[in-house]
Amino acid sequence: MFGQNKLKKESQKCKNFFLSAVFTPELKNRIKGDRLVEKYYDIIDIFEKPAVEEEFFRELFHYSLRLI
Repeated sequence: MFGQNKLKKESQKCKNFFLSAVFTPELKNRIKGDRLVEKYYDIIDIFEKPAVEEEFFRELFHYSLRLI
């Protein structure tokens, strides 16, 4: 769906996240059906909900980038 097949094939450690401010039912269905997208986040939730912000940055910096 998002054109990342080549990247995923080249690096098994590649992780794909989808960020959006609007999630329509159709978009959610497409994301859930896309095996390349590991997680998706609502940008508004990241800014407004501390628990979502913490989860997002923990996932990004710790699990994905291995920085913390």
